[in-house]
Amino acid sequence: MNSGSLLVAVDYTRHDLFVIAPEALIENIVKPLYARAPPAVLPLRLTKEDGSVVFVGCLTQKPHQQGKHKLFFSHTMASDLGLRENDQVNCTSLLNVPLATKVFVSPLTVDDSEVVEQNAMRIENQLLRNVQVVFPNMIITTTLYAGAHAKVIVQKIEEGDEREITQGCASMFEGTHFIVAVRPRQDLNKDDQEQSQRPRWGFLRCSPMLRGGSLGSDGLHPPDGDASQGVVAVHPSTAERFCWGDLKHDKFSALDLQTLSTLEDTKLTPSFLRAHKEKVRVVLDESVPHDGRVAIAYASFVDQATTVLVMPEDAESGAGTAALNESPEAQPRPSELPPSEAGLSVEQLSEVHGDVPCELRDHLRCVFEHPQRAGGNVLLCGGKGCGKTTVVSCVLKALPNVHAVVVECTAGKQFSPKLHAALVECVLCAPSVLVLDGFDTIAPEQKETNVQAMTAATKATLEAFLTTNSTLLSTAAHKRVVIVATCTNREAINTCFRSAACFEKFIVLNALNRNSRHALLRQLFPKVTEEHVGKMAALMDNYTPFDVKQVSFRIKNKLGSAGYKEGDDSFVGHVEQAVSTFTPLAHTGIKFLKGEKQNWASIGGLSEAKKVLYDTLVLPMKHPNLFARLPLKTRSGILLYGASGCGKTFIVEALMNAENINCIVVNGPEVFGKYIGQSEQKIRDVFERAQAAAPCVVFFDEFDSIAPQRGIDNSGVTDRVVNQLLCYLDGVEGRKDVYVVAASSRPDLIDAALLRPGRLDKAVACPIPSHSDRLSILKNLFEKLSVTFDDATLNHFATLTVNWTPADLTAMASTANSLVSQRIISTLSANAAVAHDDLQGHDGSSEFFVAHVGQNTSRDKVVDSIRRAIQGQRNVTSHLNIKEVLSSKDVLEAIASTRPSLSEKDILKQKRIHDIFSKKSPASPVEAGSKLTYC
Repeated sequence: MNSGSLLVAVDYTRHDLFVIAPEALIENIVKPLYARAPPAVLPLRLTKEDGSVVFVGCLTQKPHQQGKHKLFFSHTMASDLGLRENDQVNCTSLLNVPLATKVFVSPLTVDDSEVVEQNAMRIENQLLRNVQVVFPNMIITTTLYAGAHAKVIVQKIEEGDEREITQGCASMFEGTHFIVAVRPRQDLNKDDQEQSQRPRWGFLRCSPMLRGGSLGSDGLHPPDGDASQGVVAVHPSTAERFCWGDLKHDKFSALDLQTLSTLEDTKLTPSFLRAHKEKVRVVLDESVPHDGRVAIAYASFVDQATTVLVMPEDAESGAGTAALNESPEAQPRPSELPPSEAGLSVEQLSEVHGDVPCELRDHLRCVFEHPQRAGGNVLLCGGKGCGKTTVVSCVLKALPNVHAVVVECTAGKQFSPKLHAALVECVLCAPSVLVLDGFDTIAPEQKETNVQAMTAATKATLEAFLTTNSTLLSTAAHKRVVIVATCTNREAINTCFRSAACFEKFIVLNALNRNSRHALLRQLFPKVTEEHVGKMAALMDNYTPFDVKQVSFRIKNKLGSAGYKEGDDSFVGHVEQAVSTFTPLAHTGIKFLKGEKQNWASIGGLSEAKKVLYDTLVLPMKHPNLFARLPLKTRSGILLYGASGCGKTFIVEALMNAENINCIVVNGPEVFGKYIGQSEQKIRDVFERAQAAAPCVVFFDEFDSIAPQRGIDNSGVTDRVVNQLLCYLDGVEGRKDVYVVAASSRPDLIDAALLRPGRLDKAVACPIPSHSDRLSILKNLFEKLSVTFDDATLNHFATLTVNWTPADLTAMASTANSLVSQRIISTLSANAAVAHDDLQGHDGSSEFFVAHVGQNTSRDKVVDSIRRAIQGQRNVTSHLNIKEVLSSKDVLEAIASTRPSLSEKDILKQKRIHDIFSKKSPASPVEAGSKLTYC
């Protein structure tokens, strides 16, 4: 018998009931005691520092090498033996230890008794597998499930001749039996048995009590008493049903069943029940509704309708835990119902979102009131930020007897446990509504380009969840579970979930119009006048409810604590500033046409094009209510044609910037892609972005390269692009508040189907400027250069520029300005040399300045550079007084050096095209794939 002093080391990764000794102890002390190999488990006697003795089994085949004086214990074993890290124990190996034939164990505490009784076989198997050495009064912790434990104590140990072992320890062998004791039951007479069979615990369907005021029909107010103690009000028949006699003296506890979602184990233990239950007072009230099927109550400690387990303090907790242990495994609890808009009712919300809130509320009421109906699931579709969550939250707040659980749908492995936990809570707290927010995230449409394709396992799980579970949970109104899913679009979810078997009802939440936006702003700014609210609504076209609320928050921050004051003119300025710096959701990621702010007066000529564009694009956007009354569809497609450089692109850019209109520019070559289907997808993306940013203009530049006549391309790419354009320009799906403007210098090459009525049916010419048009263009150009010529000089310039395009005139003005700049640079350079000579002769010192003047340097920069260089030298400032302006001589020189872009042949070609499109001459039939030729 050998001994040694060792230190206790705790291994938190192990849960067995064996110790691991150092290799030196096994090799030097244990092995010499045996002629052959030592037993796999060696009994050891440990004497602690206080003199108490415990016995353990040591694994001899797996010694450790982490220290010569450390004895490793598992965390549970060290706790049961009362040992801590670095405690010193005296270790002695034991020989000839008796073998135990029977080991009697019993639960250590009352909390463990119920668990041990229900899992006796599992505990016996755990003991046989994990215990090798036992001693009287030994405490053993057994792990039943992940996170669920039970403690037992060794009451008695017997040898083969049934002799009891009262001292020392015993070793286990193959014939050992563990006998798990249960709590004794008292014999009851017949009356007591009938009384015991009637449960004193009960499941109550609880609704929240009102916080103040008088008694109402929709709830009760907490009675006077201890405010810290919860109150449950029940009907007298409910108290009689559960044998609650003396309510004044009996003590009760309550457990909200949604708390079970926090369980990580498959079984409910009494310790969990005691840790999460709440002490309550049960009071009787005749006004509480009475239903023979469901026990209805009002509770002061719940926030929404739920199911609560109520039991007397002296009742046997095993009954409640046994009932609850029949529930499926629960996972971490899902998120609560998001808060709705403060103080808003369904009717008020309907002012903004139309009939959608009332329709959803009436549907849910009908489903819960008619148990014979199966299904009832709802799919609510709407764009991002359009208010789906707000509508669902407000509707569920209007159903006080319905429990609600919200699950944020996210792709990943964690979603399945969240969905399972949410369903468990819904079943326990039924009738309930399960909200799947963002359903299209976990069940996207199956596309070739969709990298987030749904797996077959996820598809099968969701389909069974929406169909099978929905049918099983619709057997009774008080146990109904209805699923409300939200998505951006019905076509965005997988096709297998679009049928009525999954979702009985489809509801679409449309975007805000001007009236609904006005109603929302009226709710957000109740003190603002109608005039100012109307101006705010006009500035927030295409804003979602989320955008409106975000901008409103910025406006209120601008106003500060003073708030809105009637007659305050600065209010509109605050609104305009907040709107100008805010990007709505619909405009995110869209690049609009932006340029220098223009006005109509700055555009010379093109009077017909300006009128048609203004009447077709601007007027419907400024007066939508007036044009909405028209019985026929208004024109929304315009084709601008004319020679290159005649101002087709310029007039569209000027109109968009002058009227602040959203415009998406599509250049011809950038449409086509090298992959099959990519070009058509780009066309679809353009119109989808435009519809999201409506009212919006789609401008196709060089349209003849995008949509030529079908049949001229052997690859078929252009044919598919033209077909896609035909579908969007005048297809089955109408485009609301989306206008199309196309520009082309060769309209004869465009496919004829695109020029028919209903598509690009209005062809507007941008002709070569006439004499009066050239006068207007030249006047605007020279005003930008801060130069003024008399009418006679301008007439002379216009006479010399016959058949010049606006682009040619602009190039001529730029050339004339360059001539002046070159002359100024030459003069300044010469004056700088004179100034240098004067400075040298002034005081005999050599002073010089370097002016960095590069190519294309503007006139102002050159003057400023030289001025700064010799600032302070009074005797040379006269050299810098240069006043050079653009003269008629410079203009004539520029006209002489500029070559017009159109030849006589080009002008004749454009004239013939104009005659064909203006119906002045009959058009010769053009075969598919051929082009017009000119003599």
